[in-house]
Amino acid sequence: MAKGVGAGTVLALIIGSAGASLTELILLRSLFTLKLLAAFLAVIFAMAMIAGYATYLFF
Repeated sequence: MAKGVGAGTVLALIIGSAGASLTELILLRSLFTLKLLAAFLAVIFAMAMIAGYATYLFF
């Protein structure tokens, strides 16, 4: 953030990368079907975008 990146962008990247890391997806692939794994990724990325925009709007 010291280099000029917005707080909302940083928050979205943190949520997205922590929620959908490659190792986590590999582990969840053994438990979930492909459709359920896609829904999981969609929810993680949607929540990251919502949190990023909300942070941008309120701070």
